[in-house]
Amino acid sequence: MRGLPVLCLLALWLACLPLRAEAKPGYALEERIYPSNGAIAQVAWLDNSHYLTLALTPGGTEVYRHTYPTTALPEPFMSAGFFSRHVCRPDLAGRIQWRLSPQKKYLFFGWFDDNGGRQWTLFEISDVPNFKLKRFQPPAGMNIFDVLFSPDDRYAVFIHDSMHGESDVSVLALDLSAGTEAWRLSTQQVNFISDLWWGGAVYNAPRFYAAAKLHDGQFEARHGLVSFDLAANTWQFTSNELDLVRGAEALWGKLTCYAVDAQQAQYVLQVAIPGQELPREIPLTAHPVDLVALPQPGLVLINNTSDYITNQLWLIDVFSGDKYLIDPDCAGFSLAPDGKLLVRARTRIELRVYAPLAEDSEP
Repeated sequence: MRGLPVLCLLALWLACLPLRAEAKPGYALEERIYPSNGAIAQVAWLDNSHYLTLALTPGGTEVYRHTYPTTALPEPFMSAGFFSRHVCRPDLAGRIQWRLSPQKKYLFFGWFDDNGGRQWTLFEISDVPNFKLKRFQPPAGMNIFDVLFSPDDRYAVFIHDSMHGESDVSVLALDLSAGTEAWRLSTQQVNFISDLWWGGAVYNAPRFYAAAKLHDGQFEARHGLVSFDLAANTWQFTSNELDLVRGAEALWGKLTCYAVDAQQAQYVLQVAIPGQELPREIPLTAHPVDLVALPQPGLVLINNTSDYITNQLWLIDVFSGDKYLIDPDCAGFSLAPDGKLLVRARTRIELRVYAPLAEDSEP
């Protein structure tokens, strides 16, 4: 057995997964938190006992560091003055989306100005409070609106907003550890990207995926799947009769969400797992806003909306097809290394922490 390749061992292990214990997966509400430092626009776990919040206050925009369980007042992480000098004006802060890298080394801010143009900034935050501004000159006309970090924080992939501004480059991958460009793709190769996700955590074979409408200069009616091999600098477009909405991948399998009929709120989650008679399809009845594959084989988190006003956070067991409602009012969520969930409410100034159920617990 010791001589078998790692992937073969993984396939053998996954083949036994349907025989797992009958304990139902789920989460239990552990704490409600009512922030007193302004409206919370974003949340992100730093580790198992600390998380960040982006707070909008009359005095400006600040980032706070909180201890969990809640035993002390939050600590300033980025002050309002720092934020207005190095990120954006206070009146634009409500438009911000951020990305915290998987190893918590980088923090990306993206927003749009009054003319609809995309703005962004990137910080290295590993040496608090000595943040390093990681600005670089993107290709001419490139309007960066999002970034994808590799699981080891080595690579960052920046995406052009094809709806605002013209650029010859749509995808720009940087090797952050070396400070060099790793790859770029032209807008004629791949463009009109709506979602981007990394291909598991295989560090010596870095790959990522996208939902895109344009490839090789040809515009498709539906988003197809683009797979990128970063080491070989090659890519491949695969079309589907359905419109690809978003995807995710873990070591145990690949997930893709497709729109069967978006107007009727009909979607499907397709799952492919090595060693299983898959792909299998799980019907969904709301638009998937966010999709996360958990480390535990077969478990998936989906934040969805049926009316683009209210959001619900669900846990899906892809082996059984069972769906468990975790939170009925989820504007956004963050997953801690130990599996805890931090949920930001949409209709009230409240955060909720959920802990995964023990294997012998009932949901």
